[in-house]
Amino acid sequence: MKKSLLIRRVSVAAAVVAAIAIIVPLSMTTNVSAQTKKIINSAVEKLVGINNYIVRFNMRTTPNENFATIDANEKFVDGYFEKSFDAPYQWKISKRNGRTALYDGDSVYMWLSDARLGFSMDPQSQDGVLEEFARLLDPSKLLHAELALLASDNLKASIDESGPEIVLVVESEAQGDFTNDYARNTSIPTSDSRRTYVFDKESQLLKSFCVDILSKGRYVTVVKSESITYGETIDWTLELKRPDIEWQGENEDLQNVLLAGTTAVKAVSVIFSGLEKSNIEEVKEAFEHYDIDEIKDRFFGVKVISIGESFKSGLYPGEYVPIEVKLKDGKELKMNVAVHNDNANGVWVLDGGI
Repeated sequence: MKKSLLIRRVSVAAAVVAAIAIIVPLSMTTNVSAQTKKIINSAVEKLVGINNYIVRFNMRTTPNENFATIDANEKFVDGYFEKSFDAPYQWKISKRNGRTALYDGDSVYMWLSDARLGFSMDPQSQDGVLEEFARLLDPSKLLHAELALLASDNLKASIDESGPEIVLVVESEAQGDFTNDYARNTSIPTSDSRRTYVFDKESQLLKSFCVDILSKGRYVTVVKSESITYGETIDWTLELKRPDIEWQGENEDLQNVLLAGTTAVKAVSVIFSGLEKSNIEEVKEAFEHYDIDEIKDRFFGVKVISIGESFKSGLYPGEYVPIEVKLKDGKELKMNVAVHNDNANGVWVLDGGI
């Protein structure tokens, strides 16, 4: 059960943008590479001239997780992403009964459907909230990123133009450090994936996409488009309405000396020691991505059974720390707590896993 409102620092892939940008390092022949450039170039040029863009998609994940997170063992959750290319520049992304984020032209807001707390952030936070969806916000970046990747030696793709549609299939290997496999298959980049993109031959616009990942020896569809609509009128006065909840800003000046200048394991030990003593003020900065009241409700009075050695996995820039605890109701939990300290003062902050 995850009740958290996390703001991930690392930009890991969400599949809708992958469908447009094809941001994957793979191996390609010269002819296919040239044709792919042509297809992407045409699609981006068409997109630039359109005022609104709506993608409805299904994704194997949980409703409250970050937008990029996938899980081949989960059921599909449906969601949508919509963006205005006209001034004022606005966008919204939402998963049914789960995480929603929007930008109203001034600030970024993110919340969960059952939340009593949401996060308000400055416009510079868009990339961190949207993750790879951020590439959709500037169509020119899509082409530039794709052209850069096509210069690599690691692209494998096929194109079928025999019918009224152009079908592009690309395959990629998982990216990241997998000395420990914990983060494998948790996002598109950390998976061995096969992606299929269908473009309309006449309009050159993307019609649909599907992303499969290799899980337990077989390909499993983890993301697929339901519809992609261009130029549809959007009532932004309705779409940009926010729930009547408490809004919390980001703390950019973390200074807890107990959580800085130490290892990830020692920091996690300090954090859970504070929870055990029901002293949230001692470790409050570690939970800047969370609803503090929910942390208190769930973890106050917790008893630490054991803490293991930290490890890295996938593309996560921080570390994972294995910990086993007993909650005040007697239930025992084994978790891999994600922590990072890539802030100005090197303060360790929880980023997931609880």
